[in-house]
Amino acid sequence: MSHQEYDFIIDKTTNFPREHVLMNNMLIPVQKDTDMYAIGFSLNSIRTINEALGRKKTDSIIRQIAYALHEKFSNSSFFRLDGMRFMALYEAKDVEEIKKFMVNVHKIIEYYYNLYNVGIDSPCSIGYLKCDPKDNPEVILEKTLNVIRFAKNEFDKEYVEYADDNIYNYKEDSKVFLSLNYDIQHNMNNFHLVIQPIIDMNTNEIIGGETLLRWKYKGQNVPPQRFIPLLEKSKQIVKAGKWILDQALKNVNRIRCYYSDFNISVNVSYVQICEEDLFSYIHDTLKKYDLPGSVLTIELTETHFDEYPEKLQDFIGKCQSIGIRFALDDFGSAYSSLSLLFKYSANIVKLDKSLLKELHNSKDNEKLLKAIVNACHEFGKKVCMEGIETEEELHFTKRVFADTLQGFYFYKPMELQDFYEVMSAKYNEEKDIQS
Repeated sequence: MSHQEYDFIIDKTTNFPREHVLMNNMLIPVQKDTDMYAIGFSLNSIRTINEALGRKKTDSIIRQIAYALHEKFSNSSFFRLDGMRFMALYEAKDVEEIKKFMVNVHKIIEYYYNLYNVGIDSPCSIGYLKCDPKDNPEVILEKTLNVIRFAKNEFDKEYVEYADDNIYNYKEDSKVFLSLNYDIQHNMNNFHLVIQPIIDMNTNEIIGGETLLRWKYKGQNVPPQRFIPLLEKSKQIVKAGKWILDQALKNVNRIRCYYSDFNISVNVSYVQICEEDLFSYIHDTLKKYDLPGSVLTIELTETHFDEYPEKLQDFIGKCQSIGIRFALDDFGSAYSSLSLLFKYSANIVKLDKSLLKELHNSKDNEKLLKAIVNACHEFGKKVCMEGIETEEELHFTKRVFADTLQGFYFYKPMELQDFYEVMSAKYNEEKDIQS
């Protein structure tokens, strides 16, 4: 009993006081020239390290990190909270001092991870808040725990700052995430597909369409840029992606009643490509609806091309062997390289709308875009210009000789029934002209 009481007060691995001590002894300084800051941080992937190296070495890493932090910051107080979450109380004159403190904490943790050859991209998640004298220790502890949770979610940032809005948004994202999972487990409830037509540059006629996923939360449409990353992070995009492919190919059968050459485009996540059964699922679904591979174009955003190059090359090769076309999507939106145009055997290059918006800045931009289009054509690739919204942008696109067009100038993403009606009307109009 005496040993358990000691462990309740002092953590035996780090020798840091536990949160019980924090609750009873935390004092906010009253000096006018300093403020008290709470820094919350976590040691990440400890369970994985424990499985790889064993409990003894893992404890040694934690112990050495704690000792190094205590030695480096002897004028601050460290506490071990639950699990691998920690808190430091630090008096400082300004935020810049706190930022230096956090950078050094991160460096110490990273050093000991590397010392034991632990290859973790983000060994530490860290954030801070300025302690309000009006807040009691329980409130400050809760805010610190929240900022750690927020920091773990923002793993690409070196550190985060506590803000009520950030924590609110984080909690909302958690609710959204739970609803996403629920809907996927219940036959894609609240999900539906829309189609944005793809236009032939020479005829201005619809020759294909891009299938886009939509989702409602509490009766309101959620932007794809918000829920798609959550699906990818949880890998639920794998299950959702199969549903999208099935629905898209089922819809093509109806559309091809009017236009036998109609082609449907489907966005595929890099997470899906990591699944071994993706190609076989696509192949089986084409057979299920008695469709040739040529009806399908798979789009992949270029920002993830180099994450799994071998799997990607293998997947592209299998798809193209049965006639499926492959599109490099949003080219020009991030760290695009012309080498991507030739490294991967894409049939289509979709130029991001941001390239169009840059045309007003310089005539050289137009020359560059023409060069990209010419390079694509030289290597047998078709070019689709995305994001056309004005007459001026349309005329420019025709001047650089893109092959297909997409954008609000022609059509916004349409509900399936509306799209069917447009295609049916065009079909009937062509029949009347022929007769």
